[in-house]
Amino acid sequence: MKRDVFEAIGADLSAGTREKRRHFLPALVGAISLICALLAMAGIRQDFIEMPMWRQAALGASWIVCGLLFPAVGVGLWFPGRRTRIALAVAGTAIPLAAVVGWPMGGDPPQGAMSCGIALVALGTGLVGVGALSGAFAQRRATASTTWVAAGLTLAALATTSWICPVDHGGHLAWGHLLPALTFAALALALGRRLHRRART
Repeated sequence: MKRDVFEAIGADLSAGTREKRRHFLPALVGAISLICALLAMAGIRQDFIEMPMWRQAALGASWIVCGLLFPAVGVGLWFPGRRTRIALAVAGTAIPLAAVVGWPMGGDPPQGAMSCGIALVALGTGLVGVGALSGAFAQRRATASTTWVAAGLTLAALATTSWICPVDHGGHLAWGHLLPALTFAALALALGRRLHRRART
């Protein structure tokens, strides 16, 4: 009897995982397509090859950590322990910020901040739209799961803008990258929470 119960529970969990994966994979393909489309239209920054290796690696790692691992936690495909979640949250915030800001900061004039902000918000809107259509914000019962999805998609959009923007001036980064990212993250989280509540009522 106990064995039958455990087998039934295991079968339900496996079915739930398969269902989440079925929604997650198309959403991942859609997100990658949006990022590639932006890179194709705007072009990769001309000084990318001249950037320090650690910064290039950080830009690439940002996509993996924020665009893949964060949403995987949010939709329930990965259940890391508490320490791993804390480490992931710290790394997922620090890596893209380090990649965006770089060191030392350049002395270029803070021009083009609005265009970068528009690009970030446009890409972020597309990514969140893909997440919303795939049901990413409502896959788990815990409301905190929406934070993982919203933060991950916003940070991925933030990192992507640094693939195309060569300006490293502090004022430009603050007004054209970081402030739009913070504002968008708040809006994305509010939308995610609303979708989560609607799905659970």
